[in-house]
Amino acid sequence: MIVTGGTETHLLLVDLRPIKLDGDRVNTVMDHLDVTVNKNAVPGDIDAMHPSGIRLGTPALTSRGFQLEDMDRVAKFIHRGIQLAQKITKRAASANIKDFEAILTSDEEVKACVKTIRAEVIEFASSFPLPGMPKSQA
Repeated sequence: MIVTGGTETHLLLVDLRPIKLDGDRVNTVMDHLDVTVNKNAVPGDIDAMHPSGIRLGTPALTSRGFQLEDMDRVAKFIHRGIQLAQKITKRAASANIKDFEAILTSDEEVKACVKTIRAEVIEFASSFPLPGMPKSQA
């Protein structure tokens, strides 16, 4: 759920509490997918060390030439990462982040899913040049 109901800026703050996730878990999965998000506190959080949300920004994408339809593809990658985080959370033996990370890095089905999504992310992102770099090095 987008905290403000929408945005007119380049930033989005997503509250993960309605789907029983937190910023730590989603951020951890996204790191393994090569998708950058930031865990972030949302209104109502009582502990900034364990935030309930993630922050997304578009400047790094628009500087590489991403257009509206490309943002749809990025959103789908993020959605798949969140779904994977939900799946891992259900499999974890406890609410401890260490149990979550153990499944992420050792469960063969999860590792295969990470590998597939990560490869798709890399292939997609490689078609957009990094600012100041030749396209072949994107």
